[in-house]
Amino acid sequence: MFREFLYKDINVKRENILKYYGRIRKQVAKENKVTGAQLDFMVWAYDLVFFTRVHASKDTGINDRNMYVRLLYPLLKKDLIYHHFHRFETYKTFEAARFREDGGHKYRVRFALSKRGVMAVERFYFLLGNGV
Repeated sequence: MFREFLYKDINVKRENILKYYGRIRKQVAKENKVTGAQLDFMVWAYDLVFFTRVHASKDTGINDRNMYVRLLYPLLKKDLIYHHFHRFETYKTFEAARFREDGGHKYRVRFALSKRGVMAVERFYFLLGNGV
Protein backbone atom coordinates (compact mmCIF):
# COMPACT_ATOMS: atom_id res chain seq x y z
CA MET A 1 0.00 0.00 0.00
CA PHE A 2 1.28 3.44 -0.94
CA ARG A 3 1.50 5.97 1.91
CA GLU A 4 0.65 9.63 1.32
CA PHE A 5 2.35 10.91 4.47
CA LEU A 6 4.24 9.81 7.56
CA TYR A 7 4.62 11.63 10.86
CA LYS A 8 8.17 12.14 12.09
CA ASP A 9 7.73 10.11 15.26
CA ILE A 10 4.86 7.68 15.32
CA ASN A 11 4.92 7.17 19.11
CA VAL A 12 4.94 10.87 19.99
CA LYS A 13 2.37 13.05 18.28
CA ARG A 14 3.37 16.69 18.70
CA GLU A 15 0.97 19.58 18.52
CA ASN A 16 1.50 21.74 15.44
CA ILE A 17 -0.78 24.70 16.08
CA LEU A 18 0.28 26.48 12.89
CA LYS A 19 -0.67 23.56 10.66
CA TYR A 20 -4.09 24.99 9.79
CA TYR A 21 -3.08 28.66 10.09
CA GLY A 22 -4.09 29.61 6.53
CA ARG A 23 -7.49 27.94 6.67
CA ILE A 24 -8.34 29.35 10.11
CA ARG A 25 -7.12 32.83 9.12
CA LYS A 26 -9.38 32.75 6.07
CA GLN A 27 -12.35 31.49 8.11
CA VAL A 28 -12.07 34.13 10.86
CA ALA A 29 -11.47 36.89 8.31
CA LYS A 30 -14.60 35.84 6.42
CA GLU A 31 -16.67 35.73 9.63
CA ASN A 32 -15.65 39.29 10.50
CA LYS A 33 -15.73 40.59 6.90
CA VAL A 34 -12.07 41.71 6.93
CA THR A 35 -9.06 40.85 4.80
CA GLY A 36 -6.27 38.61 5.98
CA ALA A 37 -3.92 41.56 6.34
CA GLN A 38 -6.46 43.38 8.51
CA LEU A 39 -6.80 40.30 10.72
CA ASP A 40 -3.00 40.09 11.01
CA PHE A 41 -2.93 43.73 12.06
CA MET A 42 -5.58 43.08 14.73
CA VAL A 43 -3.48 40.18 16.03
CA TRP A 44 -0.51 42.58 16.20
CA ALA A 45 -2.56 45.13 18.17
CA TYR A 46 -4.15 42.55 20.51
CA ASP A 47 -1.70 43.01 23.40
CA LEU A 48 -1.61 46.82 23.25
CA VAL A 49 -3.83 49.16 25.29
CA PHE A 50 -3.53 51.76 22.53
CA PHE A 51 -1.20 52.67 19.67
CA THR A 52 -0.53 55.50 17.26
CA ARG A 53 -0.20 55.31 13.49
CA VAL A 54 3.48 56.17 13.74
CA HIS A 55 4.22 53.39 16.23
CA ALA A 56 2.23 50.83 14.26
CA SER A 57 3.96 51.86 11.04
CA LYS A 58 7.43 51.53 12.53
CA ASP A 59 6.73 48.28 14.36
CA THR A 60 5.02 46.46 11.47
CA GLY A 61 7.19 47.91 8.71
CA ILE A 62 4.20 49.10 6.69
CA ASN A 63 4.18 52.54 5.09
CA ASP A 64 2.20 55.00 7.23
CA ARG A 65 -0.20 56.11 4.49
CA ASN A 66 -0.78 52.59 3.13
CA MET A 67 -1.45 51.31 6.64
CA TYR A 68 -4.07 54.01 7.25
CA VAL A 69 -5.81 53.52 3.89
CA ARG A 70 -5.74 49.70 3.81
CA LEU A 71 -5.90 48.75 7.48
CA LEU A 72 -6.89 51.43 9.98
CA TYR A 73 -9.64 53.23 8.06
CA PRO A 74 -11.54 50.06 7.03
CA LEU A 75 -11.24 48.67 10.57
CA LEU A 76 -12.55 51.96 12.00
CA LYS A 77 -15.56 51.82 9.67
CA LYS A 78 -16.30 48.23 10.75
CA ASP A 79 -16.00 49.18 14.45
CA LEU A 80 -13.17 46.73 15.05
CA ILE A 81 -10.88 49.51 16.30
CA TYR A 82 -11.75 52.87 17.81
CA HIS A 83 -10.14 56.15 18.88
CA HIS A 84 -8.87 55.51 22.40
CA PHE A 85 -7.96 59.13 23.12
CA HIS A 86 -9.56 61.75 20.95
CA ARG A 87 -8.43 65.33 20.61
CA PHE A 88 -11.82 66.98 21.08
CA GLU A 89 -12.97 64.83 23.97
CA THR A 90 -13.37 66.22 27.49
CA TYR A 91 -11.15 64.26 29.86
CA LYS A 92 -12.27 63.21 33.31
CA THR A 93 -9.31 61.11 34.44
CA PHE A 94 -5.68 61.99 35.01
CA GLU A 95 -4.50 59.32 32.57
CA ALA A 96 -6.53 60.84 29.77
CA ALA A 97 -5.51 64.39 30.68
CA ARG A 98 -1.81 63.53 30.37
CA PHE A 99 -2.20 63.35 26.61
CA ARG A 100 -3.88 66.75 26.41
CA GLU A 101 -0.46 68.41 26.08
CA ASP A 102 -0.26 67.11 22.51
CA GLY A 103 -1.61 70.19 20.80
CA GLY A 104 -1.79 71.39 17.25
CA HIS A 105 0.23 69.44 14.72
CA LYS A 106 2.02 67.33 17.33
CA TYR A 107 -1.17 65.49 18.30
CA ARG A 108 -1.34 61.83 17.36
CA VAL A 109 -4.59 59.90 17.54
CA ARG A 110 -4.42 56.82 19.74
CA PHE A 111 -6.26 53.77 18.41
CA ALA A 112 -7.27 50.60 20.27
CA LEU A 113 -9.04 47.34 19.48
CA SER A 114 -12.74 47.42 20.21
CA LYS A 115 -14.53 44.60 22.04
CA ARG A 116 -15.56 43.11 18.69
CA GLY A 117 -11.94 43.23 17.53
CA VAL A 118 -10.72 41.54 20.70
CA MET A 119 -13.35 38.83 20.33
CA ALA A 120 -12.32 38.21 16.71
CA VAL A 121 -8.68 37.77 17.70
CA GLU A 122 -9.62 35.53 20.64
CA ARG A 123 -11.69 33.37 18.30
CA PHE A 124 -8.70 33.16 15.96
CA TYR A 125 -6.44 32.02 18.81
CA PHE A 126 -9.07 29.54 20.04
CA LEU A 127 -9.47 27.90 16.64
CA LEU A 128 -5.71 27.91 16.12
CA GLY A 129 -5.13 26.19 19.49
CA ASN A 130 -7.76 23.54 18.84
CA GLY A 131 -6.63 22.83 15.28
CA VAL A 132 -10.17 23.02 13.97
